[in-house]
Amino acid sequence: MEAPLETLVTMSDIYEARERIAPVVRRTPLTSVESIDRVCGATVLLKEEYRQRTGSFKIRGAYNHISRLAPGTLVVAASAGNHAQGVALAAQIAGLEAVVFMPSNASLPKVQATRDYGAEVRFEVGALDDAVVAAKRWAAEHGAVFVPPFDDPHIIAGQGTVGLELMQQARELGVTPDQVLMPCSGGGLVSGSALAIRELSPTTNVLCAEPAGFDDTR
Repeated sequence: MEAPLETLVTMSDIYEARERIAPVVRRTPLTSVESIDRVCGATVLLKEEYRQRTGSFKIRGAYNHISRLAPGTLVVAASAGNHAQGVALAAQIAGLEAVVFMPSNASLPKVQATRDYGAEVRFEVGALDDAVVAAKRWAAEHGAVFVPPFDDPHIIAGQGTVGLELMQQARELGVTPDQVLMPCSGGGLVSGSALAIRELSPTTNVLCAEPAGFDDTR
């Protein structure tokens, strides 16, 4: 298994991640919707990452991390859904077994999708944090590798390919974004993407958004 990165994520890491995950991920469209433009009074481009494999950007970081593991490595993760599916599919492609701990109240379609991608699902009573604790404990007891949902250099570099791809597509459209707005949960997507976006366009402002009442990062 490769040693984890010991420095902050760099553009070189994101470019390397892009090459590593290219055979697995989709280059999702960057599109505009006239009705949204009219409401906003500006050109609004949408990065349709919901059309990515597993339905979210999570496969990018998961595969960038898991594809580096040695053959025979047992992969463990904890997630309520999107990271679970990304890890399950990435492990399946890499030929590794995966065990995913999910809260007992996780969405049934996401649970089934995680199983369909080949992972074993184990339920943990309580919140997602409880599933994370259980997954880390189980990984330590079984000599497995825990794949973090966001706070890992390889995950961040993989998610950063969204920002890299977005800026390249914007240039193809002849556009330099004034602002890029991204969701911020754990921060893996926005931190990696902000690095790529600001490197390619220092004048572009990167904003992250959270739901009112669930603004944990703020």
